[in-house]
Amino acid sequence: MDGKPLVQLASQLSAPVPGGLSHLLAHGQTDAQPAARRKPGGLAGTGGKAVLLCLGATYALNYVSLFINFLIGLAKGAPVINPLAEITGDPLSTFLFAGLVAPIMEEVVFRKILLDRLLPYGETFAVYGTAFLFALFHANLSQLLYAFVLGAIFALLTLRTGGIRLSALLHIIINNIGAFLLPYVLGLLPQSLSEGMAYAVTGGLVLVGAVLWRFMPKDGPAPAPQSLTPGEKRRAFLLNPGMLAYIILIVILIALVTMV
Repeated sequence: MDGKPLVQLASQLSAPVPGGLSHLLAHGQTDAQPAARRKPGGLAGTGGKAVLLCLGATYALNYVSLFINFLIGLAKGAPVINPLAEITGDPLSTFLFAGLVAPIMEEVVFRKILLDRLLPYGETFAVYGTAFLFALFHANLSQLLYAFVLGAIFALLTLRTGGIRLSALLHIIINNIGAFLLPYVLGLLPQSLSEGMAYAVTGGLVLVGAVLWRFMPKDGPAPAPQSLTPGEKRRAFLLNPGMLAYIILIVILIALVTMV
């Protein structure tokens, strides 16, 4: 079965995210006010280090995803296809969509609209809630893990800087390094060297990212400024009709994309 229509379908059907949360916000809002934004620090004050940290996290979790897909492939008797490898098109249109338009639009939806609306439930809830939705939005196992971590990092950057400019720029850089720059550089090498160099480069980025995370000043989400218990927040977030429909839809799409 050709996986390309499923990838396209996943992108089209992921659009109801804001609709699902609008139900939550209409019926589950509290009187609490969002936590005050703190001065930039930690990730927000590191510039290039944030890029290396994100790349390290991306490739570390990509290795985990590859292993999971390998085990699923053994179980079903055929390899699991990464949907990203199925997307083709001329380089310019691919760059404009995957390298520019998509990152900006995703930052507007997830780190502006949804993050702002979830802040009354506390920074921790807003950061990990939007990261969860961002991961599901990709609708495949190959990107699920690292999309969640990157979503959390981008959300923290947005909170610490007061806007999405830095997170959008970082998102654009990450997408273009992974989709264009690294494949282009490796493509210049002889085939006998390119695979080994790919593992060396990505492994090096994982190591650098781990070291940066170990020694980087931590500036995590602020405590929630209201009295809802964690269980009440989760129920309000996950058990409204819009969110339930969205999660069920994405789980079905992930299963279809994984098992083709």
